[in-house]
Amino acid sequence: MLTSEDKDFHVARARAELDAAYRAERSEVATAHLKLSALHMRRAQQLAETGREMEIAWIERCAPLHRARAAVLQDA
Repeated sequence: MLTSEDKDFHVARARAELDAAYRAERSEVATAHLKLSALHMRRAQQLAETGREMEIAWIERCAPLHRARAAVLQDA
């Protein structure tokens, strides 16, 4: 049986991967972290409960910013 701790784990991992993506100095590294973040967010969304749905939606709405960050690193 899945618990809220399982959901919280995936949200925390998604955040950590986003942080790592923003700290990355190479586009390949940033892209890899963004992909991992997306996987964790997808799993968190599957496990979402009412209290987390708003936070998950907010993070997903930021996806264009994350892609823009990866593009900046790629152009550098």
